Amino acid sequence: MIVTLITQERINSITLPEKVKGQFWLGDSSSGISSKLIDLEAVDGEWVLKSNRRVRVKDSNNELTL
Repeated sequence: MIVTLITQERINSITLPEKVKGQFWLGDSSSGISSKLIDLEAVDGEWVLKSNRRVRVKDSNNELTL
């Protein structure tokens, strides 16, 4: 699975492994300092996107994720 983060300044992508396992993140380094924006975590055999303090992820029903 390929996950892409699109900002006004750039496009960032990550290819997740076929086996759903581990934790990954997409970040932004446009300010010169790398910061995590979206966490991707394997939970019960599925990939889950998680929000953090700076970014909120919404699901298909426009509800905020945890």
